[in-house]
Amino acid sequence: MQEFEYENLARDFGRNLTGEIAPLETPFFDELIDAHQRPKSARRDRTLAFGVSAEGGVVAVALYEIGKVALQAVWKAAEPVLRGLADDAAKQFRESFGKKLRLWIESRLSSPPPFALKPDALNALLDAAKRISVEQGLDEAQSIRIVQTLTRSFGQQ
Repeated sequence: MQEFEYENLARDFGRNLTGEIAPLETPFFDELIDAHQRPKSARRDRTLAFGVSAEGGVVAVALYEIGKVALQAVWKAAEPVLRGLADDAAKQFRESFGKKLRLWIESRLSSPPPFALKPDALNALLDAAKRISVEQGLDEAQSIRIVQTLTRSFGQQ
């Protein structure tokens, strides 16, 4: 997958999680992520007041980072299928899979995911989500809600 397309999917994934978990941050999502991605010296010059939890974490940023990990997990789960395909077929599969992934994200992760994660891959994703939540300064309730949303989004209850 091209870096540009991956970045867009990661933003869409994070934006949809933000809409569910921290809806007040949704209108400012792109601005928050852009500020997060600036070099640290530029980031210190500007403080965004939206979505800051009591611990000082911005939920949208954490959800964006979790979205990147989730997309990596989904692509990793699909890699074995790609290995058996010829180059042209693999390219077509990637494009088709990318479209299905985008539709899933646009459904606010409510439709079945385009590729099921094995239990160990899902557990690794959930562990990464918890770790990122802590690193980003989110509180325990926010972290639990993120894990519940991801678990539901990947078809597990």
